[in-house]
Amino acid sequence: MLRDAAFTRAKLDGANLSNVDAYRAKFFSATMIGTRLDSARLIEADLTRAILTGASLVEADLRNARFIDANLRDVNLTGARLHGTEFRNADLTGATWVDGSRVCADPSIGQCN
Repeated sequence: MLRDAAFTRAKLDGANLSNVDAYRAKFFSATMIGTRLDSARLIEADLTRAILTGASLVEADLRNARFIDANLRDVNLTGARLHGTEFRNADLTGATWVDGSRVCADPSIGQCN
């Protein structure tokens, strides 16, 4: 359980954080390349400027999470819950979208195109 934890500028590349409860956790400018966050509970988490290239967020609960200016290139969001999630200026290019069949086109900034 990582509720309200702070991981500012943390290096979490390749970490397995599947099933973690990180409600309201702060991942400001964290590097999380290839990190597994499958079935993670990241409700209201703040991932502003985080680098999540190639991360897996399959079935993650991302309600009201913030990915402002985040790098989400090639992430897998299959089955993720995104109600209220903010992607302002986030790079979603190459991301596998929630339905598991759509891949976000280049460029996809702030939304999946």
